[in-house]
Amino acid sequence: MPFKKIICDINEFESDLFDFGDYRIGYFISRHKYKEGTEQNEDSLFISGDEKSFVFGVADGAGGHPRGRDASVAISEEISKYSANSNSLDLIEAANQKVNDLKAGARATLAFAEIKDDNIRFYHVGDSEILYWNAHGNELYTSTPHSGVGHMVKAGVLGQEESLSHPERNYVNNLMGDDLIKIESTSSSIMKKGHTVLIGSDGLFDNIPHDTLTELIGQGGFDKSFEDLVNFCKTQTEDKWLKFDDTSFVVIRKVKA
Repeated sequence: MPFKKIICDINEFESDLFDFGDYRIGYFISRHKYKEGTEQNEDSLFISGDEKSFVFGVADGAGGHPRGRDASVAISEEISKYSANSNSLDLIEAANQKVNDLKAGARATLAFAEIKDDNIRFYHVGDSEILYWNAHGNELYTSTPHSGVGHMVKAGVLGQEESLSHPERNYVNNLMGDDLIKIESTSSSIMKKGHTVLIGSDGLFDNIPHDTLTELIGQGGFDKSFEDLVNFCKTQTEDKWLKFDDTSFVVIRKVKA
């Protein structure tokens, strides 16, 4: 049975947890807690397809550019046209054209996964991030943000946790809405029982180190782990949160063999 869910325009926060075929899916989205008046939440997230073939991920309007909300929603709507016969690269290019069609200089990030018959493949443009763990909580894949700092971490010259406070972390060099985008994708891999994927905007990854995310959601009972991560994101405080921003994520675990 086809399923499509796009979540956007959240003034405070929204979260849910549900079963989807052999998978358990949770999502969370919240507006920057210090935004005022009519300032919009520029994050959106999406889950679309059927239980054997679907996509899920986030789009995040880039700060410093106009119409960030419109860009992220246009991307989510386009990727959510996914079906088992879709070509994900074509969807990404179509989504990029939708951002260009806004004619406003809008920019956004995109990160998502495609699961087809338990084969998973990842795609991203920008600095929204993806983490993928096995049943033991060991990282199988970590995306590289399209930024100078992201590549420094990948090269091993800067620690991942150290990168959170780097003054140039927010400089992104590849965004949806650029005339020519670099689309990073992986080969497909079998997603096995107990494997977990987390995809989130920089509002999540700019504040919580990968090691902490592994402890919070990459291992242990899924429902309790999800609840702990949601509560951590709801109770943002200046002593624990480095950068206040709209925050969104989708997390999924394969619960059946």
